[in-house]
Amino acid sequence: MSMPAGTPEIALKRAVREFAAEEFGGYQYVMALHTPTTDPDPEPSPHPHVHLTIKARSLAGVRLNPRKADLQRWRERFAAQDHRRPVRFVVLENYLKVKPIA
Repeated sequence: MSMPAGTPEIALKRAVREFAAEEFGGYQYVMALHTPTTDPDPEPSPHPHVHLTIKARSLAGVRLNPRKADLQRWRERFAAQDHRRPVRFVVLENYLKVKPIA
């Protein structure tokens, strides 16, 4: 989940953590926050972003098999949680846009 430069990094990390816990609670997952100062890439992106990797089989043995519609639903659900955050995520067709809350 990549956000524009200047997005509060801790807010992004917390938002993704909350989203993952709610959406993928029965699955094992790992996340990594990359910022311009922590990204291991020799030419890091100025955009803070979180990599979220989910194990395809849940703890109950259910297989996660996401489709295109699932990806859009996840974007919308992630953005809908913004009432608990200091930034607002707006869903556009294939990505999220961040707006500071006034």
